[in-house]
Amino acid sequence: MNTPGFALAAVSVVGLWSTLGFSMIVLGAGLKNIPPELYEAAELDGAGRFRQFRSVTLPLLAPSLFFVTVVTTIASFQLFDLLYALLSNRNPVLRKTMSLVYYFYQAGFMNNDKGFAAAIAMVIFVLIGLVTLVQFRFQRRWVNHG
Repeated sequence: MNTPGFALAAVSVVGLWSTLGFSMIVLGAGLKNIPPELYEAAELDGAGRFRQFRSVTLPLLAPSLFFVTVVTTIASFQLFDLLYALLSNRNPVLRKTMSLVYYFYQAGFMNNDKGFAAAIAMVIFVLIGLVTLVQFRFQRRWVNHG
């Protein structure tokens, strides 16, 4: 992993792969909660497969999709272990693929700059809070809880 593009792609693929199981379990549980009678009613109304997906499945799966999106976004901000395991400290590619949490680790534990590391931790906290707040604001538009 000596090129930034390859390293970023490798970290992205492994990151997506690691969250795929959790996402599938949550979405599978969401699909199980959709009553089959709704699909039967939609079919009687003349809805095809795509229309059933768009009008029945997607609206009723929206809370699960929202939950997976929020949790995965927060987890992506906290990416540390993949970078630590895949890239060594002396690898020049690390600078191009470094996450905020890895930067916090580097500042606080490798460079022994606890004050700067605390500032980075606060930035991470505020950033995650802001992104989650934005997600919750947009959630009102496309998630129907009733």
